[in-house]
Amino acid sequence: MTIDLYIGDTDIELADTAVLADPLAFLIDHSNYAEFLSNPPTKDATIYTSLGDLPKVFENNNIVYDLLDLADNIYYYPPKVWSAPMQELTEYILYDFKQQKNNVYNLDLSNYSAELYTKLVDVRKKNDQQLWVSGCSISHGVGIEQAERYGQLVADSLELPVSFLTEGGSSIPWAVDQLVRSDICANDIVILGLTEEFRFPYWTTKNTVWHIGANHQNRSDLLPFTNLSSNILDRLITDDNCFYQSVIKIHQLVNFCRKINVKLLIIGILSSSKLALHLNNLPEFINYKNFKSPAAWVDLGADDQHPGPLQHQLFADFCQSALKKLNYI
Repeated sequence: MTIDLYIGDTDIELADTAVLADPLAFLIDHSNYAEFLSNPPTKDATIYTSLGDLPKVFENNNIVYDLLDLADNIYYYPPKVWSAPMQELTEYILYDFKQQKNNVYNLDLSNYSAELYTKLVDVRKKNDQQLWVSGCSISHGVGIEQAERYGQLVADSLELPVSFLTEGGSSIPWAVDQLVRSDICANDIVILGLTEEFRFPYWTTKNTVWHIGANHQNRSDLLPFTNLSSNILDRLITDDNCFYQSVIKIHQLVNFCRKINVKLLIIGILSSSKLALHLNNLPEFINYKNFKSPAAWVDLGADDQHPGPLQHQLFADFCQSALKKLNYI
């Protein structure tokens, strides 16, 4: 005895599909599901149903699961246009059965790919040792030529290829996430240019990440797509949770690099005094200071805001010295 179950929407197309496969196919709905479950057929049967034909799934999930569990084969036939927003829930339930019983057919989950959310901004350059740089606009080299940014200068000095996991305005959680999901291998050198902790990544309704920080009020083009008011964003970036997230992400990175024998250097470029002091027990963290210059940066880039070529050379020299201090080179 075999039970074939067809599932989709409440439209006539599902019924036509089931009847085409078996002229004796019949609908399971509010009126007969209880009887069907109590007295299942003793010979081959073809049935069809949908979440809309049965009692509300949130009130009694067991009805749907009991029907599907009774079936030997489950055939999914979604409509071109759904009559109600039930596609995701239907496919989630079928996904469970496909995993557990492997008897679901025509289930296409390609629309649920996580690729949109897991994009990495750079990739590994070669199989041998290489350098990785992650951080915000300073590490990205905003305002200068790419060849002038400190990460490239360090890579050139060490004669290593380099990958830049950097983006303007990005936060510590974003930078760490980019690193720990990248193809980093033992003996690689990783430099994290530590930014301020008052930032966090936020997924907008435009299907993109917005790096929220102190300048969010200047981003009127994106503010309508956050579902959060400027007031709330101000409170979020100054909340202690930003500090907590930054600290635990840094410790996650340290643990990751130690476990796989990666040479990690965290250089404090924009870190606050509070964050720097809370990282004092990490040998991988070295705070950048230029005691010879009263200004934050010795020169500025073309945008008159970010560090210029001379400052990036100082960053590179500092990194070289720190890498030697840590016995990495």
